[in-house]
Amino acid sequence: MPLVFSLLVASAFLFPASSTDPSIRPCEAVNGERSGARKARSEKKRHGKEDNAPPPNCVEVRLSALDAQEYFQKFIRERQWFTRDQQASEQVWTFTISLDKESLAKYTKPFADSRIQWRGGKGLVQIRTTEKNDGYTAVSINATFDGFGESEDALATRRDVWPLESNGSLESEMIQALELHIRSLQ
Repeated sequence: MPLVFSLLVASAFLFPASSTDPSIRPCEAVNGERSGARKARSEKKRHGKEDNAPPPNCVEVRLSALDAQEYFQKFIRERQWFTRDQQASEQVWTFTISLDKESLAKYTKPFADSRIQWRGGKGLVQIRTTEKNDGYTAVSINATFDGFGESEDALATRRDVWPLESNGSLESEMIQALELHIRSLQ
């Protein structure tokens, strides 16, 4: 009997119970797999890049689409982000945020030309909420950015706005905040 007990205790430490939250899960891919599911290495080599992967900044939560949208509006107000050009529908909320040069650097990948003196920028954020049949809502966040600045290169074409690629920080920050909010409701 002591052997059985010690094996149970040891297995509890070696293989802890999964701490998955039933109210939060990865988004479903096009083929029906969860984004956390892994494919066999040989299958990846055979088929190459996955075309059916879900958006990288997506999570499914047990919350209505309207409640998710309302949470993000509260999130933006708490951060005191200056927003404009807001457009809202049942499933999509799009808005523009103004960014100082530090925030622009935080949320975007480094620009190829390092000779630009950035003044700031703006980000176009799209939050899409899609209710599923099983009580979950898929929440996907996408952001694109424009940087404002002047090039130090005298021979470069004169312009003030450069498109910048998101590094995923803003989207991840918002997804993580939503996950914390969901956990606080339990």
